[in-house]
Amino acid sequence: MSPAVCGGSDATFVLSYPGLQGAYDRARHILTENLSELHALAGELLEKETLNGDQIRVIMKQVKDGIWAPPTSVIDSVKKGAASVVQQATKGAAAAAGAAKGSSSRPSITP
Repeated sequence: MSPAVCGGSDATFVLSYPGLQGAYDRARHILTENLSELHALAGELLEKETLNGDQIRVIMKQVKDGIWAPPTSVIDSVKKGAASVVQQATKGAAAAAGAAKGSSSRPSITP
């Protein structure tokens, strides 16, 4: 049975089948407990697109030992994204400040 038949969301689908709830909870726990490893693997996959078993083992060991560092391209992407967010927030704040000053800078609308 598809999620659409059960109500639309994955959570609804899982909750519709009690046997799946335990598996869902276990998977969520594993991912939450290993979030650093998950992020490290995601970063490496963004850089390389594929990883073999040996590469995964090296990454996991580096994360465990606290020596893993994200690839430069991932760091650059995050910096660009953060700069874009800051720029948009600054523009939004400036627009809000201008609107708060009063209606003198806003054009009037006449019918």
